[in-house]
Amino acid sequence: MKADKSMALIGMSGSSKSTVLSLVLRFYNPITGKDIRKVKLKSLRKHIGLVQQEPALFAMTIYDNILYGKDCTMEVEVVDAAKLANAHSFISALSEGYQTKVGERGVQLSGGQRQRIAETTIEIER
Repeated sequence: MKADKSMALIGMSGSSKSTVLSLVLRFYNPITGKDIRKVKLKSLRKHIGLVQQEPALFAMTIYDNILYGKDCTMEVEVVDAAKLANAHSFISALSEGYQTKVGERGVQLSGGQRQRIAETTIEIER
C-alpha cells in the first residue's frame, strides 16, 4: 500500500476487527517468525488512526477535542485537518465555530458530526 493512501477495516459484529486492530497496534504481540518488537511502537501507532462507530468526545470545545493529547499545533493546521475530514463547513456554520462546546460524549452534535471531529483528530496527525 502506498504511503499516501488510507485503508479501512470493516466487517460484521464479531468478525474480529478489534482483535486485528489490537495485533496491528501491538497491544499484544502475535506469535510469528518475525520479531515485530523491533518496530518502534510510537512510530507505528502514530501512523494508525481509529474512528469508532461511536467516537469518544469530551465535554469541551470542538477545538480542544481535535487537539486532545496533541503537542502544540497551530490553528491553521486544525482548520486544514478539519477541511480534509469534511468537518470545517459544519463547524464554521455553528454559532461559536471551533469554540462550540460539544457536551458530554459530544451529545450536542449528530453522530456524523462526531465522526467528522474524530476523523479531524486523525488528519491532524498526518
